[in-house]
Amino acid sequence: MSPEEPGDGKHPKPDRESHGGGTRPSTRQVEDGSYTALKSITLAYSVPTAFADRLFFGGEPRSVRLFASVTNLFMWTDYWGWNPEVSVQSDGLTPGQDYGAYPLMRAYQLGVEIGF
Repeated sequence: MSPEEPGDGKHPKPDRESHGGGTRPSTRQVEDGSYTALKSITLAYSVPTAFADRLFFGGEPRSVRLFASVTNLFMWTDYWGWNPEVSVQSDGLTPGQDYGAYPLMRAYQLGVEIGF
């Protein structure tokens, strides 16, 4: 292959489609989609029963649990897009092709769980 041959990774290959939009899939668009992700983490603390009783003046609650949770915390990858596991068009002809999908939403949750 000569250094200036179309499709060599530096020069685009010709497109057979009449509009010339370059929408045909090619190996030039393939990249490493490997990743390591921290999808969900939750920290929780169960309040001691004696303290829960004082907190509710000796009333009904038998347990109190405080928690904080984060979803989609972090993703380590060399992938250039937002998320290597998305595919906007989920049909059999385009599996794993990223057409500019939105990134995954990061969600934070704080809560109190009271058991009666």
